[in-house]
Amino acid sequence: VALSRLRRWVVETGGLPLVWIALTVLVLVPIWSQRLLPQLDTPAHLALVRGWHNFHDPSYRIAEYYTLRIRPVPYFLFYLVIHLLLYVCQIEIANKLFLSAYVILFPLAVLALARALKRSPWLALSGFILAFNQNWIYGFSSYLMGTCFMFFSLAALIRWLDGARPRMLVLLGLSTILAYFGHVMPWFCFGLCAISLLVL
Repeated sequence: VALSRLRRWVVETGGLPLVWIALTVLVLVPIWSQRLLPQLDTPAHLALVRGWHNFHDPSYRIAEYYTLRIRPVPYFLFYLVIHLLLYVCQIEIANKLFLSAYVILFPLAVLALARALKRSPWLALSGFILAFNQNWIYGFSSYLMGTCFMFFSLAALIRWLDGARPRMLVLLGLSTILAYFGHVMPWFCFGLCAISLLVL
């Protein structure tokens, strides 16, 4: 019975969930197969998080030379997540967890947009390839996560304009805020798209 249900489910979905799971595992391999990732800006950003996390630790002597100033501005999402993860794991692991969340969320965000636009969900498989782009090489982790929430925001806005329930506005607000705290550029791009959609 279970096998026949599984077979029926695969036929109904066209096998997309199985392909999705396989590609998700595949994109996680480069992140976890080595200790250090060749990303340009990542060490500088991780150093800032380390300075925040261990500011009051006398063995680091950071407080002797710097003033701690925490403000909710773009990049804050990356810094806050890594800061909180440092309570349970090492900084390199924390960074890999953040990047893993990104490569999982990015295709899902593209899928959400494809569904909102009533396009084939198979188009979202391109998200697995596009996740590894020039910004990945540069180590713009916060920007990368911001793009996930930009696509989620666009999907939520389109669904709301198509007559979705008012709770879609809550999801829209939340994803827009997360896009801003990821990076100002995805938030700005979403704003331009939102203005265009609302005008049209």
